[in-house]
Amino acid sequence: FKPSPLAAGFLSVAQQDKLVQRVYTEYEATSPTEVELKIQGLSFQPQRVLGLDLPDVLRFEARGPLTLPFGRFEILYLDEDLRIVRTGQ
Repeated sequence: FKPSPLAAGFLSVAQQDKLVQRVYTEYEATSPTEVELKIQGLSFQPQRVLGLDLPDVLRFEARGPLTLPFGRFEILYLDEDLRIVRTGQ
């Protein structure tokens, strides 16, 4: 994430802010063309706020033994260069 030009315009020091957000998933192929996704964890890694680099200790990651349903997708086409999927919740 980087601030939009509008938001950065209000506070010019925020132009260089940086936040990395991740969602960790696991998957199960339920058929040759369908895949079920489950959320396994998440992380928030603020790297720079208001122009100041932040220490690693402020970075948060949570992964656990429990998973939650996240969605599914169906593979419509797949070759070495291109994958086309239909998503569903």
